[in-house]
Amino acid sequence: MRYAGMKYWLVLCVLITASPCFADNVQFTLEASTPTHSAATHMFGWHSDAATGVDVLDIPEPPLPPNDYLAFAFIRNDLTPNRWRADIRSLADFDDSMEHWDIRVQTDAPAATCVVSITMETDDPALYIMRVSGLTDTPFTVNIPGQFSIDLVDATTDFGFNVVSVGTPNEPKSWSAIKGIYR
Repeated sequence: MRYAGMKYWLVLCVLITASPCFADNVQFTLEASTPTHSAATHMFGWHSDAATGVDVLDIPEPPLPPNDYLAFAFIRNDLTPNRWRADIRSLADFDDSMEHWDIRVQTDAPAATCVVSITMETDDPALYIMRVSGLTDTPFTVNIPGQFSIDLVDATTDFGFNVVSVGTPNEPKSWSAIKGIYR
């Protein structure tokens, strides 16, 4: 009987001390502008109350205007519609220290430089970085808060980015690392 009680206590301790590499509720904002246009502010992140797929925290992007625009949208090919102004994901969908988003920038005035700014609305920005891919031959890192430039050569430019939890040096970086502590 005593062994069964100790086993229960050990499992309880493991559940209490194991923490995810992402905070429960984190929200970032992206803003994009050219010298003549600005896109609406877009939000992304994760929330403990978010559901897998679409829920009330996700906001679709309106259709493109007929002319004179800079549009920015999160692309989710697994959802309909697939253009989003806010993409807040479920923490249950994360399985490591990184999450990926795809972006589409559209304009009727290409041949401009678009400046993209990222800020963090919750948590400590020093815990996360953004790795941008698809714009250059080599992915690059952007600190949060930070900004980067996109040369809009075509009417549509697609790129992706990962938000990476960098945490503190002594913190486990993934669930597999946490599980490895107890093996």
